[in-house]
Amino acid sequence: MIKVETGYREWDGFWPMIEGIIGKNATVIEKDGTAVSGFRTPDCPWLWLRDNVHMMLATVYMLDETRNLVDFFIANQNDDGSYFDFLDNDGRLLRVPTEADLEYLAVVGVYRAWLANGDSEWMRDHLPALEKGLQYMTSHPWRWDEEHSLPKRAYTIDTWDFDIRDDLTELHWPGKVDEKTHFGIMHGDVSGLYYAWRLMGEMLDSLDRRDEGKEYRSRANDLRDRANDLLWNGNFYRHRFPLDDFRVEGVDEETQLSLSNTYDMNRGLPTPEMSRSIIRQYYNRMNDRKAFAEWFSIDPPFPEGVFGDKRLKPGVYVNGGIMPLVGGELARAAFRYGYPHYGVNILQRYFTMLDSTGEAYLWYFPDGRPATKEESTSPEAYPTDAWGSSAMAAAFIQGLVGVRSGLPGFKAAWLEPHWRDAGVESAEVTLEYPSSGKKFQYTYKWDPESCVTELVIYGKPIEWLHVGFPGNVDTVEAELNGKSVDVKVEDWELGLGTAFCDEIDGELRIRYTEK
Repeated sequence: MIKVETGYREWDGFWPMIEGIIGKNATVIEKDGTAVSGFRTPDCPWLWLRDNVHMMLATVYMLDETRNLVDFFIANQNDDGSYFDFLDNDGRLLRVPTEADLEYLAVVGVYRAWLANGDSEWMRDHLPALEKGLQYMTSHPWRWDEEHSLPKRAYTIDTWDFDIRDDLTELHWPGKVDEKTHFGIMHGDVSGLYYAWRLMGEMLDSLDRRDEGKEYRSRANDLRDRANDLLWNGNFYRHRFPLDDFRVEGVDEETQLSLSNTYDMNRGLPTPEMSRSIIRQYYNRMNDRKAFAEWFSIDPPFPEGVFGDKRLKPGVYVNGGIMPLVGGELARAAFRYGYPHYGVNILQRYFTMLDSTGEAYLWYFPDGRPATKEESTSPEAYPTDAWGSSAMAAAFIQGLVGVRSGLPGFKAAWLEPHWRDAGVESAEVTLEYPSSGKKFQYTYKWDPESCVTELVIYGKPIEWLHVGFPGNVDTVEAELNGKSVDVKVEDWELGLGTAFCDEIDGELRIRYTEK
């Protein structure tokens, strides 16, 4: 449950609009006596592990039960540690051989469910399966490049599934991996593994298995160094690093800005300065390209026909189509890395799109027309995009509203609201995980004449709270249940902030003045 009251229609109505869109995708599929519940995607009626994990950024605020779908896919883990991609309407499970992201996504799924439901025993019981999946991802010859010690995949567009092969005459799906497969290292798989290893460290730390957690963080840091040395082109992550001599005529992958650059930032693979460089690339291309939005799946796109399907021409679907899932991840990173006005701008544009039509599509043509199944390789094109709207919701929650959770039930949390960047002077916010009933509540007031901002946080309790401040903050005062508490403003990696490390149970009032 999310409730935001600001007096501004776009912000008070942002979450209800997205919640309504996501809710239309609720799906239950029976498999061997088990009812598997989740959310379909607008282009396909099945339950995909990948899509649902991405949607969890929003759906954890809607669901009384966050474990069901994750439990199902982990229970059906293959003997080698790999997972299936999806469960179809007939109860069949399938792994698309070209996909290389499921094993790290399973970790993310368990982590996000755990933050919401607080069931640490459940999380602990799943760790062996998650470790087995990551071992598969870092050892199987289809998934791991020994020379560079980085994950690899077939020649797909970023994280999508169909691949480029020699002399294709039809779309290669669900495909296979064989002697015709052209492998390469795609940055999104690398950032996914990096993020999963970091999350494994957090979960193990919470169980007091800190030595194991430290080992995962060490692996992640080493991976980050190798990836940034190999894949960074000076401005953003190149589309892929090829592992053979195959090239597509007329395509310079060095210049292709592909969708996982936005995910990379929110997973922490690039440094803050590298992230700001990626954001600038999207912003500049917004002005340089003739497109209604800069949320490119890939730019420049591939030539028509290289995937064996004439429908996949430039500007269509994942070959250069405009995807709100990219815009949402971009907005979330913009708030985090110093471009809050840009983040606000993206959210406002998305709200206007939805408000004017009541429809949300997975992708759009560059001229703004919505997707159609006739012009895409997907079987359907419903106007109920839960993936992209979840990404936009995450930018709203974590960016504009400014709340991120670090332990179950908001026991550890970050608060850095950006209401002022949206011109909002007061806000009342409640975030609640229905699966645990845990809440985070705060009020915000900004007086533009005195340059004083007041935050009131209601602890339930909170064990650790990081509060971020504007760069020009002058004085900061705080009271806990009416008693003054010390505030030490420090330089954090992404700006100024303070941490309250003692338990907050009650009302924490913070006032700060800007120069």
